Amino acid sequence: MKRLFLSLTLVAAVLGAQAQSEVGTVSIIPRVGVTISSMSDAPLAVSDDPLAVSDVAVLKPQYKPGFVAGADLQYQWTKNVAVSLGAYYALQGYHYKDYSSSSTEGNKYKEQDYYDLSQNLGYIQVPLMAHVYVAPGLSVNAGLQAGFLAYAKWKSTLTSFTETTNSDGTVQRVYDKINGQDANNYKWNSKNKDDYKSVDLTLPLGLSYEYEHVVLDFRYNFPLTKAAKNQDSRNKSFWFTVGYQL
Repeated sequence: MKRLFLSLTLVAAVLGAQAQSEVGTVSIIPRVGVTISSMSDAPLAVSDDPLAVSDVAVLKPQYKPGFVAGADLQYQWTKNVAVSLGAYYALQGYHYKDYSSSSTEGNKYKEQDYYDLSQNLGYIQVPLMAHVYVAPGLSVNAGLQAGFLAYAKWKSTLTSFTETTNSDGTVQRVYDKINGQDANNYKWNSKNKDDYKSVDLTLPLGLSYEYEHVVLDFRYNFPLTKAAKNQDSRNKSFWFTVGYQL
């Protein structure tokens, strides 16, 4: 991360000088961008039998892309310091790698395929930020952000079947049953907002560069509180946004 911050600083120096807002002025900065997010300590146990209790593998959460949109109200406090208060909707979450398992016993072959395993989390994010200008147009930013959970949905797909090879060489496939349906691309789409805390606190830290009213911003949101209710899972997210200073 230190290398990335240094690279952004060098790029800003090459682009040239651009004065920030005058002292005492108030600006509105609408922004849109992408999020790259995951969650720490959120393992997923999968079983060789989707209806069984015993687990055979534990998957680790992976980063997934999302989006963020909103605006900041920014006040230029001194020549080199500004403060801002924002409101954003951010789609975050995480996903798991596809997982397959199979076993053979006698003339029976069993296979399970788990894929499209993802958790979407939608937050209303309210960051309070300080912006310290270290060069014309270039600021180092830090603050405190409160996230209010608005949406949570788990998605996954499962195919699970057993193939029996008969004495005449023919193969008969029978899909497992889940809720009375064949487990053939069986999809779970369940809202699970109750599994997560309603408020999530993070510490945003990043860089912004302003040029001709266009504001490029990069930040990482360090987790301060647990996001899930029943385990020590914490949100991790990068934001990359572009805004226009009005």
